[in-house]
Amino acid sequence: MNYLFDADALLALGYAGHPNHSKVLAFYAAHAGAGRFYTTPITELAFVRIGTTAGYFADLATAQAV
Repeated sequence: MNYLFDADALLALGYAGHPNHSKVLAFYAAHAGAGRFYTTPITELAFVRIGTTAGYFADLATAQAV
């Protein structure tokens, strides 16, 4: 089976602080040998754009201070 990850799934897979990191990591680990994972240029661009945004990793205290 083939899987197409959206930008949020890529962010969750790539950043341990993402609320769904453990869920997406478990999904990836469970299906890694059973299929292929794909992205598109648009989802890759969204991953880079959102992941490099300065406020993306801000915690609640930092967000409230701003």
